[in-house]
Amino acid sequence: MKNTKVILGVIIGLILLSSIIAFNISSKDKIEVNSFEECAAAGYPIMESYPRQCRTRDGKNFVESLSLDEYFFQEMINTANEKLGVMPIEGYSPDMYLGVYPGLVKEDFNNVKAYGGVWRVVGNELVFERNVPQNEITSADGTVNQEGMKTLMATLSKRLNIDVDSKEEVDILIDRIEE
Repeated sequence: MKNTKVILGVIIGLILLSSIIAFNISSKDKIEVNSFEECAAAGYPIMESYPRQCRTRDGKNFVESLSLDEYFFQEMINTANEKLGVMPIEGYSPDMYLGVYPGLVKEDFNNVKAYGGVWRVVGNELVFERNVPQNEITSADGTVNQEGMKTLMATLSKRLNIDVDSKEEVDILIDRIEE
């Protein structure tokens, strides 16, 4: 008799647990999702990509919106990767960008921040000024970081007289330096 009550209790517990899980799953599916932010807030998985992506159970895919400087950074890297056929692990230094984009000049990188320091034009040379202690040097030192790319975009926008207020204008800016 005791065993029957225990088995019956376990069965009822499993039924309740299954009902709760089924209810949570079905209520999640009823949430209307129309953006990356809503998808993430609803608890759907976020893919480790750049930009990040979120996919709902029914297969809808939402991509995180990038700011214009993030978009510029990503497009510069994507184009450089395509042209070189490789993707450097550490990132791109000004010399690498200069080799990929014929429309760039050394002066575009003046005051551009990079990992471990900042790039400056001294005379006619592009010089990397380290701003980290010697024991903190990494293989990424000198590669242009997100903040540096923001500066580069502003410098190019001014030099090429292109106001960058949309992704389409970022694309125009990149097209100009590819010439």
